[in-house]
Amino acid sequence: MSDRRSFPLFPVLIVVALGGVLLFRMMPQDLGDAPDWRLVDGVGRTHTSEDYRGELVLLDFWATWCGPCRIAMPEVQHLHETYGGRGLNVFGANVWERSDPLRFMQDAGYTYQILLNADPLAEEMSVEGIPTIVLVGADGEVLYRTVGVPSEEEAAKLVGVIERELEALGR
Repeated sequence: MSDRRSFPLFPVLIVVALGGVLLFRMMPQDLGDAPDWRLVDGVGRTHTSEDYRGELVLLDFWATWCGPCRIAMPEVQHLHETYGGRGLNVFGANVWERSDPLRFMQDAGYTYQILLNADPLAEEMSVEGIPTIVLVGADGEVLYRTVGVPSEEEAAKLVGVIERELEALGR
């Protein structure tokens, strides 16, 4: 028999796998282009993706009955208040609704725009859970996407992307 010591392979495999996951999350990911869309707001005005070419668009897919959506909405409002005047267009893209989203937004004091019946857009963008927050760049490319209530780290990452893109647009 050999005098070699056995090397604990399992812990090494775990470390390598975790390192790969972390590296994957840190690498920029190509999220593709956002589909063209045409949706109506709460006062009947039609908005299209083409209306916002050259500007940033933040889409928050949400519903009134969604608890995590309600938790994320104050941060979405904060982004609207902070960056809305600089070229970030913030929309609550209402999906899978059972209630009155306009009344909910009004009662809660949210002032960012709402897009109604956004289910077709959610399907095109492969939204499977809400809230889903998507940031679309001036050229229509998806720059950022997260599902669920963003952690502090995710929120900081989103703010960093917004600030970088607004700076690149000269705003």
